Amino acid sequence: MTTVTPFDLCITVIGARNVPVADVTTSDPYVVIYLNDVQFARTRTIYRNCSPDWNEFFRTKILHRNSKLEFRLYDEDDNSNPDFLGSFEVDLNAVPVSKTFDSSTFDVNLAPKFRRGRPTTMDVSIIIGRKEALISM
Repeated sequence: MTTVTPFDLCITVIGARNVPVADVTTSDPYVVIYLNDVQFARTRTIYRNCSPDWNEFFRTKILHRNSKLEFRLYDEDDNSNPDFLGSFEVDLNAVPVSKTFDSSTFDVNLAPKFRRGRPTTMDVSIIIGRKEALISM
């Protein structure tokens, strides 16, 4: 039997700047977070705002740091599918254990139809730590 100490993964989605206009004059942005291509969390929608502040905290356990986070930015639409605005990825191997990820402002790779104007950025805090809990495998 192998004993594994899981990592705590703590993410705070702080906000975004220069979100593209997806509706007539503004956007209704929200963020969906994927951990290894599986949806992990979703922020609330901030209506009529191209510089939203979410300040939302999410936490989960992971068994290893050999993982990828993807942050996808969307515009909510009432009567149709949401507009995909853009995304960025973070390799968790690049995040130091028990320290806040140094660079918390990320450039969003915008979808082609939204690549105009100023670049969109997102502020995110990522912390990976160890807890006393053990998992036996």
